[in-house]
Amino acid sequence: EFAASIVHELRNPLTAISLGIEQIKRTSKDMDEKNQRRLELAYKEVGRLNGMLKGILSFAANTPTQMQTIN
Repeated sequence: EFAASIVHELRNPLTAISLGIEQIKRTSKDMDEKNQRRLELAYKEVGRLNGMLKGILSFAANTPTQMQTIN
């Protein structure tokens, strides 16, 4: 529950950042190449962080233990 709460709180601002980046990309057609690369890097980093948060949720998920007898 704690992990889910933290992930939720982090995803909210990441979503806002992602939407902001997409808006800037749509409205700034004449942006120079250097700033376009910076914007794309920021967008990729938001995606990377979202992937990490997904991994945290997966790790913290309450999955049943599967036990079996082995020799």
